[in-house]
Amino acid sequence: MATVYCRWVNKGQFWLNAWDSTILASMDVRAVMEGFGVFVDSQQGSQMQNRLLYVVGSSVYFRPAYEATIPANTWHVGNVSFPVTTV
Repeated sequence: MATVYCRWVNKGQFWLNAWDSTILASMDVRAVMEGFGVFVDSQQGSQMQNRLLYVVGSSVYFRPAYEATIPANTWHVGNVSFPVTTV
């Protein structure tokens, strides 16, 4: 079992389609299955629960469940726990 805690600030504005991903990190272990955790940030609005910290394989991603423009200098924080195997 592993837990990833992630806190980051994106320096530039970016846009994502619903369920597209932005890679944040790679791991020395491989997730046995996909994992999702709510990834809260400094944006205001009704979509807070739809921004996710997502793991699959040996990668960690930011993933919104809706079309999103993420402004520059937005902070993000969250964690996700998931079963793992060695790479």
